[in-house]
Amino acid sequence: MPRPVVRFTLGETAATTPYQSKIGGTPYLPKNAGYPHHTEKKHPLTLAAQINFAEVPHLPGFPEHGILQVFIDGLSYNMGWDFENQSAQAGWRIVYYPELLPESELQTDFSAYQAADSDCLPFSGEFPLIFQTASEEEEDADFKTLEGHKIGGCPIFIQGDPFWEYHEDTDFDDPAAYSDWQKYILLLQLDSDINENDRYTGKLMWGDSGVANFFITPEDLAKRDFSRTAFMFDCH
Repeated sequence: MPRPVVRFTLGETAATTPYQSKIGGTPYLPKNAGYPHHTEKKHPLTLAAQINFAEVPHLPGFPEHGILQVFIDGLSYNMGWDFENQSAQAGWRIVYYPELLPESELQTDFSAYQAADSDCLPFSGEFPLIFQTASEEEEDADFKTLEGHKIGGCPIFIQGDPFWEYHEDTDFDDPAAYSDWQKYILLLQLDSDINENDRYTGKLMWGDSGVANFFITPEDLAKRDFSRTAFMFDCH
């Protein structure tokens, strides 16, 4: 079944505005909003991605406006991902602002939220996002077709479908014996940034040429409830 998708690329490193879609940099943050911290280790998280939906071509079911942010643990090699509970936002966070405030009402000093220097972050610097025209992807498309950065569409997995679950009380050949990603919507895929010559661009690298995926149920997306979003990270 085809799925609507908007792909994007990373521009060259540059200073960005608080409202701009980006990888890295500082987030849109109202003065009365708290900055996301690790709920157990207490240190500030790092902005991995910010999507301003006003800049994104129309995608059915997705917001038409507002800012979605993904924060990760820049001091951990797993970026805050919890293998046993992918929806536990202790070491990572998703924040959504449906309405945007004027710049005069935003925080501008982020010096208190700078995490210590770390080799764990998958990027260095900040990169504006360049969105492409909306299109569609088939679920059975080949590996090369599914890779890349995108909103919506179909995911790519390095180590196999992390949703896969075999239920022993059903027949092995019965499709009902499995649960997989297809009941979810791919909210965001952040891939390692590799060029057409299979060379690293120096912009984004998840572990050993890995990928980060964020999934949400259609019901939660319709409600704009991102509290149960699942974060998957794997690499070679």
